[in-house]
Amino acid sequence: MRIAHVITRLIVGGAQENTVSSVLGLNKKKDITIRLYSGPTNGPEGSLESDFESFSDLLHIVPRLTRPINPISDYLAYLNLIREFKKFRPDIVHTHSGKAGFIGRLAAKKAKVQKIVHSIHGPSFGAYQGKIANAMEKQYLKVGIEDPKSYTRIFSGFNLKP
Repeated sequence: MRIAHVITRLIVGGAQENTVSSVLGLNKKKDITIRLYSGPTNGPEGSLESDFESFSDLLHIVPRLTRPINPISDYLAYLNLIREFKKFRPDIVHTHSGKAGFIGRLAAKKAKVQKIVHSIHGPSFGAYQGKIANAMEKQYLKVGIEDPKSYTRIFSGFNLKP
């Protein structure tokens, strides 16, 4: 099985650390070939790119996949991801974060990827993330985003004892 993950940037943070852990964990499985496509890492938070120093083929930087909205850069990132997906031929594309989720899903569909998954790591709106991330599912349903049957809650596989 071939899996491609897409995220906007690899800063130090929850969604990024979760995604990196998933990619590195899946890389240990013999029947899975995995890639992570990320925009350039910039920002004061720090970078997780060093986690891939021993795995040079896992991380692929998409230079135009940046956080700010920029129609020209966004379109070039979309074209780049289509090319990458056609070359890699993933069975599944799993997107993370708003920008990478939107562009990555469009590119996966255009590249005719059969299974496309998006993880919401935090709500895009709301009184910033109190009460267990604002019960995201309820917030999204309340504003008419999908129906209850389309949601699945998947908890991270982190060991919480430490």
